[in-house]
Amino acid sequence: MMNKVFRFILIFTLSIIYFGCSFDNKTGIWENKQKRKTVNVALIKLSGNQEKFQTELNPELTINFDTQAKTNNKWIMSGLNYSNLISHLRFGGKINKFSKYKFKKISHSVVKENPLIIEENYFITIGEKGSILKFVNRGKLQWSRNVYSKKEKKKIESISLALSKGKLYAIDNLGKYYAIKVDTGEIIWVKRHSALFNSQIKITKNKILAVDSNNIINCFSTIDGKQIWKFETPSTFIKTNKKLSIIITPNSVIFSNTVGDIAKVNINTGELIWFIPTQNTLIQHETNFLETSDIVLFKKNIFF
Repeated sequence: MMNKVFRFILIFTLSIIYFGCSFDNKTGIWENKQKRKTVNVALIKLSGNQEKFQTELNPELTINFDTQAKTNNKWIMSGLNYSNLISHLRFGGKINKFSKYKFKKISHSVVKENPLIIEENYFITIGEKGSILKFVNRGKLQWSRNVYSKKEKKKIESISLALSKGKLYAIDNLGKYYAIKVDTGEIIWVKRHSALFNSQIKITKNKILAVDSNNIINCFSTIDGKQIWKFETPSTFIKTNKKLSIIITPNSVIFSNTVGDIAKVNINTGELIWFIPTQNTLIQHETNFLETSDIVLFKKNIFF
């Protein structure tokens, strides 16, 4: 009790000394030689009742585009095209309200990302628990397909889609890859890979290109899903959630891995053409938490 009283008396005494000296103008201890400048502060309340700005904040700013925006009506693969090059685009349609949804009726989905495949007359996306959904006529569900078991539906988190010649191809984080007929929703074939997939999916020349969690790029047949070739690059102990990207050229495949390496291989045989590490380190597992952008091909240059 005595300690509390003593502490209170000490704090009270110091407060008197501090505030007494602070407002003391007679002694001149706290008074500057020069006169203090007076600063006026105006408080403005921002609300709907206040007057709006009448002039632009930066009227001299101009933005010029060298090329006109291109109308884009399709989005048939991850990254938009074989080069992952999303140029100056504009939306060609009209935005009309055609459906209403109540949040209470929307079921929780474990899928973290919902890719879109957009064609002129329909679009395809991912629904609850990994279901593939095709919508036509401004949002009318035409078909829904799910290739997962009850246990797999609880674990599915990521699916990549690509459209080619009337068929939809998919890879996922469980190591499954499969093909579906777009017109009817019929499942053509379903395969399981030895590792999980963690990349974009690209389709060309009856080939499916995808990178798995072991940093191996795989080439599968679009006809039956059998593996044609594979090429292995250095792996990491910890797997990133960022999808790795793939570039397709007429005769080669360029891809990135979780270590930050970029490799180019022959599209027909999988033989290495060149290999470039982008991280200047020789320490094992130092790139375990590395995250990178997509690789983009533009005028024979790769941006990363």
